[in-house]
Amino acid sequence: MIALFLNSLAEYINELEQQIIEQQITDLHKIIHKLKPSVLSLEVKDAKSQLAVIDAATVWTPQVQESVERLLQTFKTIQPMMQEDLEEMKDE
Repeated sequence: MIALFLNSLAEYINELEQQIIEQQITDLHKIIHKLKPSVLSLEVKDAKSQLAVIDAATVWTPQVQESVERLLQTFKTIQPMMQEDLEEMKDE
């Protein structure tokens, strides 16, 4: 599960960064729909509340912008840590 999520994480980061530029709520909802099961099952810190804000939005708002930015920051922070954990698991 971790390896699968980690493999998709770079794509999610790129897509979220693009949405900050385009600010298309429908496209953002599609991205969130793809990543939500993994994020929730891995219990990524603070992500559940950010996903809820985005899910509830019908238009792009400053609150949606902040939630997307926080998700991006979280993903960029956990990506190297998860990669390191995955490498350690392979070594065992």
